[in-house]
Amino acid sequence: LGLQTITDTSTGYPVWECVDFGNLAYTWGPMAMATVTVGGETATQIPGGAANSGIPIQIVTTNTPPEAIVYEGLAYYNPCIYENVSGGIEPTNGLNAGSVANLGSNGILGIGNFPQDCTLGETNYCTSLLTTTGQYLEYDSAGVSTSDGTLNYVVETTPLDYQAWNPVSAFLTDNNGSILSLPSVPASGSAPVAGTLTFGIGTETNNAISTQTVYELDADGNFNSAEYNGVTYTSSNSGGSFLDSSSGALYVSDETTLGTSNGVTIQDCIVNGSDIGFYCPIAGTTPEPFEMNTLTLTGYTASGTNNPSTDLSLVLGNYDTLTATGYAAFNNFAAPSCLGGSAAGCSTTTDFWDLGLPFFFGHPVYIGISEGVTYPNGYWAF
Repeated sequence: LGLQTITDTSTGYPVWECVDFGNLAYTWGPMAMATVTVGGETATQIPGGAANSGIPIQIVTTNTPPEAIVYEGLAYYNPCIYENVSGGIEPTNGLNAGSVANLGSNGILGIGNFPQDCTLGETNYCTSLLTTTGQYLEYDSAGVSTSDGTLNYVVETTPLDYQAWNPVSAFLTDNNGSILSLPSVPASGSAPVAGTLTFGIGTETNNAISTQTVYELDADGNFNSAEYNGVTYTSSNSGGSFLDSSSGALYVSDETTLGTSNGVTIQDCIVNGSDIGFYCPIAGTTPEPFEMNTLTLTGYTASGTNNPSTDLSLVLGNYDTLTATGYAAFNNFAAPSCLGGSAAGCSTTTDFWDLGLPFFFGHPVYIGISEGVTYPNGYWAF
């Protein structure tokens, strides 16, 4: 496309990014400037940036990211493909999703509440070496000598105008959020699904909040709390609870926590002796949908008073039954949020509640971008 790649003017090094996903897959590639048009809206520059200079995007490649990098002058591991576990650092063995075949689609409809990749609430983590996630790396062609050898990729502070931007926040108008509206689908799923993505919230006649309840997010981008079976999950004592249109399933706790309901037992799907990471609930030996007990989600308010809440009764389908249909859209596709199930030591502290794309079928979801005093962490409304 001939896009202008981004070079850090303070170091002279090109900027690259490694984006990791909850399922341990990742994308890797250089950052570049582009004019981005979606529907009738165009992002030609970041707010306050030079006119018609474009916004930063990642160019996804099939290249393999470096395993070893330089962080504060020392040899370090790449946090995109390695993780801290008890006893040391281990590879995640995540999939490089830099090709259509590996990604499994032509794109991901993942719509966030923040203007840049590294932002949560009013904090941007990549502008400081003390808090950076390490997802942005700079390529030094000459390399940096360390005790472990010469390494080329270096972690540096990454200014906002180098980070990938949510294009909605860079639109000239209708830039305070979006509405994802998908139709209802039957319990057995649907092959074709067509929905709409509307830009702006309360800025046009077709995007006003009417009967929907607004749920403000906490500083970690989560609901204030989720309560299930008498246990309360928050950002501080668990992985939190949130909506995410880029998650292909309802990632809801572990099979021990969910247990048995109405004679149906939740269990992991086992294929050729391996847990494939989805739920296959059964009654006896027959695949049956699992009706969860009530999940209560509570929004956040800075004052801590009058937090809105909603009770959800989710139904989790059987992976084997659903995928046998050959369909692509399901409102009950489910998986454990704690990878590995109970055998991996899942508990309140490791579980989270990720209401993915299946939650979005049947009602519009308003995705408000973080803004100033009113909603510093963004919000959802549904």
